[in-house]
Amino acid sequence: MLYLHRLLTKVYPMCEQTKAYSCFVMDSAGFLIMHEDFLLSSTAASDAEYVHITEKDKYIAEDLIKKSYLVKRECRDLEEIRKKSFYEVHLPPGGVDTLRSGVTCSRYQLAQIIGTNAYIGL
Repeated sequence: MLYLHRLLTKVYPMCEQTKAYSCFVMDSAGFLIMHEDFLLSSTAASDAEYVHITEKDKYIAEDLIKKSYLVKRECRDLEEIRKKSFYEVHLPPGGVDTLRSGVTCSRYQLAQIIGTNAYIGL
């Protein structure tokens, strides 16, 4: 995890400005691959598994859902005979940037990491 954080700061230098920004990486379903909380010494491995953006960054997730960039879907599990929900990320080609828009509650940037199903967020 620490290696991934170091790699991010080289590729995306704004991630180094930890007083002003925090960075995260999520997959195409909204599950976090890397989050600043995962780097805390008190974090157990089980605390960093299957953590969704809606749990860690609620305001960003709500804004993504409102703008239809994070879309909730449903399917039927025929073995358990019940409906299940999941999310899909659908960003515009250039990503999303609300840092410069003047919005105060949910200021973020989000862009796809080329060649992967992952997205980097600031």
